Amino acid sequence: MRTKFGLILIVAFSLVVAACGGGDSDTTTTTAAVAADTTTTTAAATTTTTAAPARDVMINTAIGESGSAGTFTTSGGADVCPDGEFSTFDFQLFDSEGVGIQDFELASLWTYQDRYTCADGSGSFVISGEILMDPNDDDETSFEGTWIITEGTGDYTDLQGSGSYENSTEPIFTEVYTGELNR
Repeated sequence: MRTKFGLILIVAFSLVVAACGGGDSDTTTTTAAVAADTTTTTAAATTTTTAAPARDVMINTAIGESGSAGTFTTSGGADVCPDGEFSTFDFQLFDSEGVGIQDFELASLWTYQDRYTCADGSGSFVISGEILMDPNDDDETSFEGTWIITEGTGDYTDLQGSGSYENSTEPIFTEVYTGELNR
């Protein structure tokens, strides 16, 4: 009976250690102890998974006449498709008090979700972001913000990433997303 109790304690302790993990490392280790015969044998199995390193990415968009769809290209070392189309499916404007509004010219914050669909058929991913709009003295508005990957399909089901956003209005309205991606 003492052997069974000791074995149960070893199994329970191993599972608690596995569940707690090991700090801020990018490596996840899972340990499990299995009892084959309660009087003689125990076996331990360890599986180690290492997260892929994040890679730099730059996503450039060219917005079409509709203002809510267009094309994109990617560059950098990230493992993501080179080009495709995007469309905005959620878009909200807020004033400086955080109240939702409809007038773009009075907005100081823009939140959005864009779906990027790869031309090569490898899948799609969703970028969610916030953009701060800051009018300046030249009747121009600067747009800067942050973004994060919130969803993916196909090859991009496990895609993760985040970064910063800037735009340009010359010669056409374009957006530039820079950051890191991994999966």
